[in-house]
Amino acid sequence: MQREYRPAPLAQGSFDKKPFSNILVYLLQKKLTGSFEVQSKDATVVVYFRDGMPGKVCTTATGNELGHVLLEMGLITEPQLKACQSEMAKGGGYQGQILIRQGAIDAATMVRGLRTQMMHKLVDVFAMEGASFAFYDRVNLLVGEGPEEVFPIDPYPVLMAGVRRHGAKLPIDSVLETLDGSWLSFSSIDALKRLRLTAKEKDVCRPILSKPRTFAELANTPSLDATALRAVLYVTLITRELSLSENGPDVGTPSIPPTPRTRLDSAPPGPSAPQSYSPEIAALRESVLAKASALANQNYYQMLDLPLGAPSDEVRKAFFKLAKTYHPDRATGELADLKETFDYVFSNLSEAHGTLVDPDAREEYGSVISEGIKRTSVMPASTDEEVRETLEAENLFQKALVLMRRNQNDKALELVDQARQINPEEGEYMAVWCKLQMLQRGQDVPLDDIIQHLRRAEELNPKSERVHLYLAQTLLKAERPGEARAHFEKVVEVNPHNVEAARELRLMEMRKFKEKEEKKGFMKKLFG
Repeated sequence: MQREYRPAPLAQGSFDKKPFSNILVYLLQKKLTGSFEVQSKDATVVVYFRDGMPGKVCTTATGNELGHVLLEMGLITEPQLKACQSEMAKGGGYQGQILIRQGAIDAATMVRGLRTQMMHKLVDVFAMEGASFAFYDRVNLLVGEGPEEVFPIDPYPVLMAGVRRHGAKLPIDSVLETLDGSWLSFSSIDALKRLRLTAKEKDVCRPILSKPRTFAELANTPSLDATALRAVLYVTLITRELSLSENGPDVGTPSIPPTPRTRLDSAPPGPSAPQSYSPEIAALRESVLAKASALANQNYYQMLDLPLGAPSDEVRKAFFKLAKTYHPDRATGELADLKETFDYVFSNLSEAHGTLVDPDAREEYGSVISEGIKRTSVMPASTDEEVRETLEAENLFQKALVLMRRNQNDKALELVDQARQINPEEGEYMAVWCKLQMLQRGQDVPLDDIIQHLRRAEELNPKSERVHLYLAQTLLKAERPGEARAHFEKVVEVNPHNVEAARELRLMEMRKFKEKEEKKGFMKKLFG
């Protein structure tokens, strides 16, 4: 990869202090767009992220060529790969396009291969021990580097595969130490499905789905694979899909019914392609496959069927016209088997549109295709200082949560104070600060002030399980059970497996029933 001019990075460090797994999670949660560059003594890797999802990867390391990936997937044969390599050596273009021209694959198969190829390249980053990294906010370092195509993929399966394969290089044990004494439950069955778990990893999840468990209980279950257990708990903890509670389930708490929403293996089978299609469907299938085949050899203007230098208003019109045809929502029924292909086409149309309607990015991109040189595409940016501070605040907050689980509340409060000073508009920071104030000051804490702060935290983050739980607990302590109940119910809406909220709601129902019975008994004595 070429070494082009670029602005100063907004965040940098090394994998020794900040592993790639945590960085993937942070970029996704903050939905950041930009380039993530990793350098080790053996290789350089650049990943372009769009809204927190990896969309393009370039690496100096050998291996993971598309042809080899397709061969491993059983989608092409050895002779087909050799024929492709022979044509490529003569300057025949990119492997995907060559294989399509040779009739070895179609565009849908190429898209499957590209997705798997990107997964392989990203998983290899987990193995880059001691590597240094830098993140360039709202900057695309890969403009003009290979095909222009961008194909964002879900980081969850990447994360799980990376931890599964290279877990020995990650600080899993030190992270899992924070689980001691806590009851564990999952926030979402859908999140588990996104991880694409192996059979052994699904076996780990099932006991936790049935009812909350402790780490010690799970670790001492002979039927559960220890490596799979560590990997699943590590990934779900750092993605905040694992909920921790100080209290265990009540005796007799029923298991979660095995409905389709709670079965790990309940994904519906893929659609079977019919032998024939209506003329309209057949034409659309042919159109999206042709569009996908052509993208790697097109610049952004060509992707939108526009002449070079077309004005912004024409770019918008062209994009919305094409979006009506190639939007992923159209991939239903007889088109469902082409869902990935529609995603691939629409992602590239969106990237082309976003670049060409922004004056700065458009000017930079124009230099790339007119001068034929590697340039950096810079998109509308937040300030450098703002992004640096956001990264710093989140790092402090994560450290505070670890200290809080270890009951080191003084140190945790110091870190949360620092995080709040950097980013006072983050609701979760404010909620944890309130919780720590209550733990530290006990009866001396002014509940009305804490409630006011938690109300503000709710405004900032209305869907936070943590915010609603802490607010409900504080309202209950302030003897305002009606308001507390409403927030316990919101906790359960966000995470149906939250043990503390479920218990409080159950106790409230029991008290209500008892009061009703006592009232009936009093009336009977009075008038009976």
